[in-house]
Amino acid sequence: FLEKGNAYFEKGEYKSAELEFKNASQIDPNYIEAYSRLGETQLKLGDPQGAFKSYAMVAHLDPDNIGAQLKLATFYLLGKKIKESREKVDAVLSKDPNNIEAQFLLAGILEQEKNLFEAASVLDKIIEIDNKQTRAYLGLARIQILQGKLSEAEKTLKQAISIEPKAIDPHIALFRFYVRNKNYDNAESEIKKAIDANPQNIDLYIVLGNFYFSQNDK
Repeated sequence: FLEKGNAYFEKGEYKSAELEFKNASQIDPNYIEAYSRLGETQLKLGDPQGAFKSYAMVAHLDPDNIGAQLKLATFYLLGKKIKESREKVDAVLSKDPNNIEAQFLLAGILEQEKNLFEAASVLDKIIEIDNKQTRAYLGLARIQILQGKLSEAEKTLKQAISIEPKAIDPHIALFRFYVRNKNYDNAESEIKKAIDANPQNIDLYIVLGNFYFSQNDK
């Protein structure tokens, strides 16, 4: 059942894959990989409740399964269950202090709790561990904006772009930063840089068009 499920999953036939993984877990209720693959498939199917139950079974059968614990922590965070999420994240970090995904979740928890200084410190730590993590720079810039540290935020966003010049999200973040601060010349320049780096991306042309339209309304 597991092999058939994997084959369906690879072909994008997620409903069929789900059925195979459920069959595998019913035949062997302790089959950790079947529950793990089932959870992954249920996420593809847009069934977060099912995925939560599947990953909870993985964590129950294998408490040291870091992947399952982090998935549960993510679900708890999205559901605003901060205490439960923090417990899962702390458990992972006690075993693996440099786990980057756990560090990202911790930063998200701290931001939800309005502990911006601590959240920024965690994102700084992620960058120390791996200075190519553009997501950490974007998160750090967002917090710096909330703290009113606008020049630092601009610098942080530019660092993210320098790491991945073709990545769209850093360009868009810097573009929006300039728009919010009414620096329209830089905003226009930034979205054009994104288009130069990604000339096939239609959405970027739409962003530029909307920007021009909004400028004509002023």
